[in-house]
Formats: sequence, C-alpha cells, structure tokens
Amino acid sequence: MYFATVNFYHQLLGTIAGLIYIAIQFCVTGESLSVHTPEMYLWLVFICFVDFIGCNAVTIAFQKDQSSFVAIIGFMIVVYGYIADQLMFSVSIAGIDLMSALLIFAVTISTAIYKMYL
Repeated sequence: MYFATVNFYHQLLGTIAGLIYIAIQFCVTGESLSVHTPEMYLWLVFICFVDFIGCNAVTIAFQKDQSSFVAIIGFMIVVYGYIADQLMFSVSIAGIDLMSALLIFAVTISTAIYKMYL
C-alpha cells in the first residue's frame, strides 16, 4: 500500500474524530474552542505534525524492511509516553513506573541491535 493512501485515511479519521469531539463539547458545555488556552492549541499543532511525520516514517519503514523489526521499534512509544508525562504534564515518574519504562527501553534496544546483526 502506498504511504500517501495510508496518510490520507489517517488524517481523515483524525479530522473526523476531532470534529466529533468539538461537536460533543459544544453540545455538552455550550462552548466551542474557547475552553483551551492558545498554548494548548500550539501543543496540539506540534503533536499533529509529529504524528504526521511518524505515520509517514512507520509506513515507509514497513514497506522497506521486515515488519517484525519495525514493530519492535513501535514499543518505544511507551517510553515516549513517559517522557511526555514528565515534560508536558509535569507528572513525576518514580518507582515501578520508571523501572518498567527502563526495562521496555532496554529490551527494545537490545532486541533491535540483536536483529540488526542477525
């Protein structure tokens, strides 16, 4: 499948989901977009851009290489989630959460290195 087709439907579904959210928010609260701060909208635009790049990269990677290797790298999203919690939401990570994220990171990197040289 051509990556532009995947991106088209990814963005279409994202746009539809966003419009449904705005419609439900308007029906429930009576307010449309004024609920969020401008900084939140800037974060949203930035994250949409990163999602666009990520969707392209993963689709092209699945086309060019073994899907099992690319899927292993997909587990890194858990680590990115923890980093986002720390940086954007100021949620402190400690104890079992930190150990779990580091374990996932270590296993993913070591498996990727092992498969690269296999």
